[in-house]
Amino acid sequence: MLKSGEEHEEDLEKQRAAVVELRELEKSVEANPDDPFLRFNLAVYLWEKCECKEKAAEHFVVAVKLNPQNATAFKYLGHYYYEKEKARALKCYQRAVSLNPDDFESGDALCDMLDQSGKETLELSLCTEASQKSPRAFWAFRRLGYIHLHYNRCSEAVSTLQHAIRGFPTCPDLWEALGLAYQKLGMFTAATKSYGRAIELEDRRVFALIQSGNIFLTLGNFQKGVEQFQRALEISPQNVSANYGLASGLLAWSKECMNMGAFRWGASLLEDACKVADKIAQLAGNFSSIWKMHGDIQVSLSKLHHSPPL
Repeated sequence: MLKSGEEHEEDLEKQRAAVVELRELEKSVEANPDDPFLRFNLAVYLWEKCECKEKAAEHFVVAVKLNPQNATAFKYLGHYYYEKEKARALKCYQRAVSLNPDDFESGDALCDMLDQSGKETLELSLCTEASQKSPRAFWAFRRLGYIHLHYNRCSEAVSTLQHAIRGFPTCPDLWEALGLAYQKLGMFTAATKSYGRAIELEDRRVFALIQSGNIFLTLGNFQKGVEQFQRALEISPQNVSANYGLASGLLAWSKECMNMGAFRWGASLLEDACKVADKIAQLAGNFSSIWKMHGDIQVSLSKLHHSPPL
């Protein structure tokens, strides 16, 4: 889309102002070459406004030599070396986090590098130290929560994930992980609330929907469970776990209806369960649990067909 003459003139004016501002920063550094604050400001401007990352990095290097306590400068250097020299990037991020444990950019980048290198012990140590240094090192609590959950240390996972959510309240991954930790601890009500929050934040969370459905089946709320599986299948129609959960839920719900005397409703649910079971057998017919459920449905249908007319 072509810009109007007025818009073009505004762009030119912004460019001229940027050139003037850059020149002023450069003059300040030339006049005070040993001032770390001026060096840092120039480096940030080159990085953010001019996208001259290599030139900016040169000034960041000088800035940290003049002021080794500048955590933000080390963070920028970590970003600069990330694709060029992993070892140097690692050291820069480590320095940034040691100076400022609240720096989630450096913390996450550092953990990603350690994770990719298979250095999980170092990652755990780093996150533990950062979380002990500052209650606002939310990135560290988040990583700790995931690590604890991975190793089924669910009580520790709950406490660290809860703390992490204070810093990242709209992160669906955290809420989903918290739901799983609660679920493994048998705290089903808390689990469904956490899964529900994850789904509110991102309505395509298939895992949260499936696990919520499983919990509702465990609690005997078959209708609610079926609804969760149906929502999951709207997103991922071929998902075996969601189909299996739906068939199980329909079967259990049909039995409940039969026991209450709602035979027509129960029969309809049972027929739906049979259709879903047939679909699962086509998707993944090599699991014994699938065929067992298929058999249970067929037995229920047989009993229905041999019962007195509804």
